[in-house]
Formats: sequence, structure tokens, C-alpha cells
Amino acid sequence: NPSAAAAGPDEVLETAQVGERIAVANGNAVDWGVLGSAIHACLAASFTHGTAAAGGWLSDEAVAQALEGFQVRAHVDAAAVRQQIQAFHAWVQQRWPGCQARAEVPVKAPMPGGQILHGRIDLLLDTPQGFILIDHKSSPHGSEQWGELAGRYQGQLAAYAQAIETATGRPVREQWLWMVVGGGAVRTC
Repeated sequence: NPSAAAAGPDEVLETAQVGERIAVANGNAVDWGVLGSAIHACLAASFTHGTAAAGGWLSDEAVAQALEGFQVRAHVDAAAVRQQIQAFHAWVQQRWPGCQARAEVPVKAPMPGGQILHGRIDLLLDTPQGFILIDHKSSPHGSEQWGELAGRYQGQLAAYAQAIETATGRPVREQWLWMVVGGGAVRTC
């Protein structure tokens, strides 16, 4: 399980403001795992349609339906989630213009020590220079704690990067965590 991989150093190479912080009502009562799954579903859908470059086809109503399906609509505003997704699409296109985006990429690969990695990459961008690996996190933590989150998930990102490079023979140039709720992204080593 890649998300259970050993943590790495709290090393942040770069940060970026991506959208705005999303207000979460009753933050103490929300199941953050379920909220994260709902937001992931909306993000994946935004990259699977023919107009994914803008993420614009995902309406407030579609986001609201997804949030309702996960029973978290009372905690976040659908319009705010849609706006955050659009901001993310704009950031991706501005930073890596013309990249090919692949959402929810399944990964299975042998690991050192004989274990088999089974996972799903949230977003993999294919650029002429190599791949950009992006993992979405719904953590409500502020920017002062993003280094800690980067360290916590560095093992997961490294395992994914190794699997991608082994399978394709192409490098993973950058690894990012996107804090959807927090409105920022962190590039790790």
C-alpha cells in the first residue's frame, strides 16, 4: 500500500498558491477520508472529459451531486470545490502547457524486498521532459504544516515515481502534493 510507505524528510523544494482555501463547516464533525474521496471523485471526473484542459464542464450541480453521494455536501460548498478544481486546471496548464493529464492511473510494480506495490496515482502529467506526479490531499492543515505533510507522503510519491520510471523508462521530473482544501501545492524531493 503506497500510502503506508515510510515517511521521508520534511523537504519542500517549492510551494505554489493554487486557488483559495476552501471553508469546511463543522470541521470537527467531518470524516476527512470521506470528504477527500468526494473531492477526488470530482477531480478525476474533471480530467476525464474532452474539455479537461479547462475543467469547465464540471458544473456546480455535478459537484453537489458527488458531495451528496458521499454525504458531505453540508460540509463544503459545491461552487467552492468547482472553483478550486478550475484553479488547479489553470495552474497545471500554465506550469506545464500542452501536457497530457492522466487521472487515477493504476500502478502495480515489484518493490525492493519482494513486496508488490498496488496503488492509484491521482494525477500523472506527461510532458516532453518526463512525468509530473501529483497527489491530492484534502488535509485542512495550513501552509506552516505542509512540510510535515510532504515528509509524511514522500515515501508514497517515491514508490510511485520508481514504479513509473521502471515501467516507462522515462523520468519523473517533479513530485507534488496538492492541498485541495488548503489552496496550495508543495513540490517534494
